[in-house]
Amino acid sequence: MPAKRIKPAGVEVTLESKVQVISSPEEAATAPGGLYPLITRAFEMDEYRLMAGWPVSVPPYDIRANTMISATGEVLGDRDDPTSVVTDALVRWVADDQFYNPTTLTWTALQDTIGHNQWTTSTDYAPVLIEDYQYRIGNEVLYRSALNFDSDARKHMWIDFSATIGGSSGYTVIMVVSPNSVYGNNEDVLYNGLWCPGRPSPGTDTFTETIDPNWMSVTMQGHYLYLETESKGRTRGISINPALSSNTPMYLAMVFDRPTTTFYVGEGPSSIRVKTMPTGTTEALPLDGGITLGRTPGDVLHTADMALFDLGIYADRLSAPEIEAEFAVLSQAYGGDS
Repeated sequence: MPAKRIKPAGVEVTLESKVQVISSPEEAATAPGGLYPLITRAFEMDEYRLMAGWPVSVPPYDIRANTMISATGEVLGDRDDPTSVVTDALVRWVADDQFYNPTTLTWTALQDTIGHNQWTTSTDYAPVLIEDYQYRIGNEVLYRSALNFDSDARKHMWIDFSATIGGSSGYTVIMVVSPNSVYGNNEDVLYNGLWCPGRPSPGTDTFTETIDPNWMSVTMQGHYLYLETESKGRTRGISINPALSSNTPMYLAMVFDRPTTTFYVGEGPSSIRVKTMPTGTTEALPLDGGITLGRTPGDVLHTADMALFDLGIYADRLSAPEIEAEFAVLSQAYGGDS
């Protein structure tokens, strides 16, 4: 028989006091003129309350309790806070108001072994921090913060990884993300940028963007992720279909490498799907360190619809068991199968 932890709600105590003041006039020394009563009697009735249709006396101390019980089987999630979970990431960002600053338009890392790694945006393109994002896993209801990207408003960010993974021919990215905007997805956008090479956006719809000769780009289209490299056109990769029909976040790992790149997608560590794709060359070429999060190169017409909870960069190409272990650690905070 499974055990359920019950957390009682706060107890509210109300104290009420009643004071009755009785004023007795002093006896008159001399009889006043005019008519006056020879005998005066005053009657005071005790307070009472009706219970089951009958008057009953009011007790000296009164206690009243209001209780609300839900019998629907709903369980509020009692999991680790995302900021208290530690992964093996070289750099890791968490959607939290401690790290996302809408004034400076920066997103600072929670874990950073190198330092000074932060995503940047502009006033026109700044994602929105949703602090009460609610989703359900089975009967468990969780509330988490999410950084919401919306293609209607062209939300996206950019960063220069030259000091982190610059010159590397391969690395791993792990996201806890829902491929849906909380404001609804824009069906008129044919494809959306997810993890693409690029530089800071100049503020126009289209522009010339100079990127390094070697790069990899991941976009979302329909129910799939697509991979494109400098030597291979956009190719359909792994399906993200289950997550598209729900606001529950999925776990996504992208292991960029030569001659193949591998995608891992799951609802937790026990339901991981894998797709390996050729990159078009076998040579270990250093990848471009300039990355745009949620935008394709050269325009802001294909920005992402997504709610991003957690993002980690790993210097190594993680293996399948290592991906599963990282998903398990993250699921301690965000839920999912185990």
